[in-house]
Order: sequence, then C-alpha cells, then structure tokens
Amino acid sequence: MAIVKMIMVLIAVVCLILITFKLSETRLNKMRNGNYIKVIERTQITKNNTIILIKAGKKGYLINCSNDKSEVLKEISEDEILLIEKEKQDIKNNMAIDVNNKLLQIKDKLKSLKLRGKN
Repeated sequence: MAIVKMIMVLIAVVCLILITFKLSETRLNKMRNGNYIKVIERTQITKNNTIILIKAGKKGYLINCSNDKSEVLKEISEDEILLIEKEKQDIKNNMAIDVNNKLLQIKDKLKSLKLRGKN
C-alpha cells in the first residue's frame, strides 16, 4: 500500500512539473512574440565558438559567433525559415504527445495495481 501511495505522489509531482513548464512556456512565448529578432537555434561548436540561426523580420541568418567577432555565414530565405520553425514545432508537439502517452500508461498501471490491491 505504501508503494502505491509513493507512486501516486510521484505522478502528482510529475504532473505539477509538466503544468509548471506549460504555464511558463506560455508566458515566455507571449513575452517573445513581440520581438523583431528571434533566436531559432543555437549550437555550441567549441568553447569559444557558437553557430546561431536567427530570424530577423521574415529572413533568417546563420551566424558564427566567437569571442573576437561575429559573422553572417548564410542568409536564409523566408520559406526555409518557415520550414525550420514548422519542423521544430512538430518535434515539440510529438514530444508532448509522447509524454501524454507515457502518463496514460502509468495511470493505467496504477489503476491495475489499485484493483489488485483491493482483491
């Protein structure tokens, strides 16, 4: 019985964490939506070198940033930027679906454990 209670508390904590992430993401997106420049992706290449994909207006830019300088490596068209943003959103949506499916599986297992405990 203690194990079931511990699992239920764990699920409650995970749900609270997910709700907190969702609420904070919504607020952060509201704050970011008014900006003209948006960082789409950032990848650290070395300790002192980062590649950044930004959207400025309707165009995108691939920028190399180091301690000494920053330079535009490539200008990216509006269509390519929209495609990249859509792919990132699709990945995010798929991850949310996976998390929801896992939570449903855990919930079903808990129900079956609860039913076994009553018998």
